[in-house]
Amino acid sequence: MSYIDDFITEAEKDDRLGDQEAIVHSIEPKTWPSGDPFHKLVVALINAGSAKADCNLQPIPDEGTLAAIKASGDRKKIRGVASSIQLMQQLEKHYGITDPSRIMVGAQMSVKTVKNKEGFVRVIAFLPKGSVKAGATTSSTPASTIPF
Repeated sequence: MSYIDDFITEAEKDDRLGDQEAIVHSIEPKTWPSGDPFHKLVVALINAGSAKADCNLQPIPDEGTLAAIKASGDRKKIRGVASSIQLMQQLEKHYGITDPSRIMVGAQMSVKTVKNKEGFVRVIAFLPKGSVKAGATTSSTPASTIPF
């Protein structure tokens, strides 16, 4: 019954993962329980039926703040801040955005997405604008390597 196997294999493909063209759905200022501010960015994936993916962003902290975060020894917070720094560096390089509050709803961006261990689709990188071919997705980053 190879036609059934083929059908099931096709149905199991997750078109939300990999390199995607996305439109900013929302960007909201939020606060962690610790009181630290961040912005939650939600994008709609154009080639995946407008499925949503998100990430958390904050402006790149100054040297003193980073030293205090590092000294805290809180590995989860350290990894989260490091991830946000990398995302902000990519936003600046590819889109000229240096602060998450400057991201506009409706803006189109190229992103890389993965599914985290909880099953949520997350943005893990901002790619150069227009670098994703229409309808194409590729995923070479295993979710187990993502720090959240």
